[in-house]
Amino acid sequence: LPFKATATDLEKLVRQIPTKDEMARFILSIKELEDLTGVEIQSLSSGEISEDAGASLSDIVEGKATLPPQPANSPTPSPVAPAESFNNAIIQSTLQLEVLGHYSQLIDFIKQIYQMERIVNVTQWSIGIGNPDENNKFMLSTNLIIYKKVQNAAIFKDLPLIPVEEPPLRENPILSDKEFIEQLNKDE
Repeated sequence: LPFKATATDLEKLVRQIPTKDEMARFILSIKELEDLTGVEIQSLSSGEISEDAGASLSDIVEGKATLPPQPANSPTPSPVAPAESFNNAIIQSTLQLEVLGHYSQLIDFIKQIYQMERIVNVTQWSIGIGNPDENNKFMLSTNLIIYKKVQNAAIFKDLPLIPVEEPPLRENPILSDKEFIEQLNKDE
């Protein structure tokens, strides 16, 4: 830390490497990149790579699904921290992400990931042919590493809460949940 760090400097550092998981904030940032670049996120999962481990990003954002728990051996201290100073250890979490889009959209998506407020490391990626029914679309499979530093959590303030829009009131209070969700989707 700089000798005379301001509150703004400290908040910027916590946004780059948070003291908590901040997974919701990260997922919402990825969702914003999806909207910005025009790609379609097919799955997002954490921990070990598994064929059926992926959940739709929209389902995660809407609360219909959650990321699978990470294995007991993960997250692990990063090799970034020197062995003699465990108090400075940075913990990393691995996420697997699959994205469908045109080649230029995929490249823009990767560039946007590197420009995110949070430090994200793209450790591995591959591009393959996407859905044969959709012309010129490719599937990007990538591993992302995000970081957190929990040892000094008491020193830094928590990030501000993510603002959430209030859902509209039901026009008809006897609508079933399914009918209400359909009504919300129509309004968008």
